[in-house]
Amino acid sequence: MKLTKAQGELLVNLENGWEVTFKDGYYTQIKEDATQKLWPSTFYGLFDNKLVEKLENGNYTISYDGQQQIRSEDK
Repeated sequence: MKLTKAQGELLVNLENGWEVTFKDGYYTQIKEDATQKLWPSTFYGLFDNKLVEKLENGNYTISYDGQQQIRSEDK
């Protein structure tokens, strides 16, 4: 999957401890008490392509495949 710039940045954020949750009708990045809204198109396709995985708490984080994808994009 060819990532958009926004998707690549999102995966880097997830690797740095952020999580994505679906709240009040939109996707949000969360880390401790900080939140950032996401454009839905940024998140779409990442789960289907196994670049993110769902956590037990219902949030999403980067998967191993996602980590490999952002490393290959850097080259």
